[in-house]
Amino acid sequence: MEKEMSVVVGRLLSPEVIETEDGQPLTIAGMRDRAKWSFLRLQHGRSIDAEIKAAREEEKDMDTILTDLWPQQQRNVQFIMSADRLVKAVASTRHLLIPPAQVYQIAAEIIGPSKVAQDKGVVGTVTILEEIPGIKVGFQVHGGEITTRRAVSVSSFASIIQCLNPLSWVGTGNFERFGVSGEYERVLRIKKVSELRPRLERAITGAKENLKQLERLIEKSKTTKVNPEEARLVLGAFSAAYSVGLKPVDELLKRLDQEDKTKWGMAQAASWVARHGESWRATPEGQVERSRQNMATVGAAALAVKDVKATAEQCRKWLEGQKSKLAEKLLKGELP
Repeated sequence: MEKEMSVVVGRLLSPEVIETEDGQPLTIAGMRDRAKWSFLRLQHGRSIDAEIKAAREEEKDMDTILTDLWPQQQRNVQFIMSADRLVKAVASTRHLLIPPAQVYQIAAEIIGPSKVAQDKGVVGTVTILEEIPGIKVGFQVHGGEITTRRAVSVSSFASIIQCLNPLSWVGTGNFERFGVSGEYERVLRIKKVSELRPRLERAITGAKENLKQLERLIEKSKTTKVNPEEARLVLGAFSAAYSVGLKPVDELLKRLDQEDKTKWGMAQAASWVARHGESWRATPEGQVERSRQNMATVGAAALAVKDVKATAEQCRKWLEGQKSKLAEKLLKGELP
């Protein structure tokens, strides 16, 4: 879990000082580049994105861009910062910020604390409801991120018993453009705190009702044959789309060679790297281990692909538009 974050409402007097809404100055330790971009967008509107991108292409850093585009008049915004006063994100005052701990507490009250657990490689809590041969299935509650990068969600979850590999449907909706079904995740856009409990209750009920469908998906994937090159393209592109690094993808594709040439084999490879991969960077204490979570999601997304051949072609076209070493190597077949 992430360390406690705080939220301050106000405006920016300078890159080092926030004037809070009660008129008090607050010295900060700095701002993440993403927070500077969000601040400028909230003050100028989305049209400022083009100017920021053009400045980035000229290799200007965000400090310079912030100074160049400093707003003459400001509206109050929410500054989300760590305990050491580093601003990690900026949000509109209309944006409801719910601490993940509050989400998990309410979810535990709904589910029952004894049924809630944590699983290495995924974020949030998991609840196992049933076992099918070799696999435990249930659902996962993701409390969102107060830095606004991810909303609260309830998603299907599976764990392979023999090796404890996780498959997480959190974030699979991001892959719908590649032909992935988003029906195994419910994203909760909460506008008022009072909506949280009833929305969680409905999402958890829906996750339970999805269980038989999830089990059928898993069983069918074990007999759905795939072309190895198409499988590599899909897993590689999914990983790239989720900002997984070159080394973990290299490890993923090596592992793929050891699995069955089926959709289940694709999922197994990704979930194995999510759990046992050795190429992940150490996660700083108190921060969310997003990279392993993303790889567990890549594995689940592979299961939810409806047509691997068609998705592989979509992935190829998407990679052709990317400017990264990973995309280049995937297209040239230079990864194992």
